[in-house]
Amino acid sequence: SMTGKQKTAAILLGSAVLILGMLVTLESLRRTHHADLANSLTQAIEQLRSEQVVIRVGGIYALEQIGWHTEQHTQQVVEILSAFVRERARWSDHDGQGSLLPFPRRAPDIQAALTVLGRHRRPEPEGQAPRLDLADTDLRGAQLGSAHLEGTILSGAHLEGANLTHAHLQGAILRATHLERANLQGADLDGAFLGEANLTGAVLNDASAEGAFLMRARLDGAQLLGTNFQGAFGLTWDQVKIAFRDQQTRLPKELSIGGPAKQVEGVSER
Repeated sequence: SMTGKQKTAAILLGSAVLILGMLVTLESLRRTHHADLANSLTQAIEQLRSEQVVIRVGGIYALEQIGWHTEQHTQQVVEILSAFVRERARWSDHDGQGSLLPFPRRAPDIQAALTVLGRHRRPEPEGQAPRLDLADTDLRGAQLGSAHLEGTILSGAHLEGANLTHAHLQGAILRATHLERANLQGADLDGAFLGEANLTGAVLNDASAEGAFLMRARLDGAQLLGTNFQGAFGLTWDQVKIAFRDQQTRLPKELSIGGPAKQVEGVSER
């Protein structure tokens, strides 16, 4: 049976389902003679509760080591770390206006958790794996270059000024996500949902957004040099005309640049 310390550690994570999953994992580890691993997991969770950021960061990297053992542990660690980020980096409106510079630096523990979460390739969203959920979080200025965020739920998240260069965001849910002045150069947004996302002043040069959904997304002053929007849904001329484009910008067929004026008008009235 679990000690009081372990129960307290599990309660930290707030979600009843998560706690249950953790207890089951710990028990199964003990039964299969992985007591050392179970103790390491308990200890790492304890570290996440520490008042000291250095100890929390240590716990995050300890969890990453544990997550390498089996697929089951990987999923547990993903759930623990995403719960940690949602809890500790929850967006609140009185944190100041997202659009104001400079963006606060992410706390070292939040950045460490994001780094670990983004380090390993995620299964395609169509598979059975649950999606990584970072909705409504405050991730302004986060460093997520080349991060694996396939299928991740980032609806309502604040990523103003974030570094998402070459990030893997295929099939990600970015509904009403704040991406003002974010750097998405070379990012893969194929099939991503960007309805109502704010990409004002964002850099999307050489990014791929094939088949992405962009209805009511804001692209004011966004850099779309060499960006591929082929097969994108919901994109209108009104959205695109106030962004920076070049000859390599590939728009959906119905929005070909330099097409007859009548065609363009027809699209913008749609």
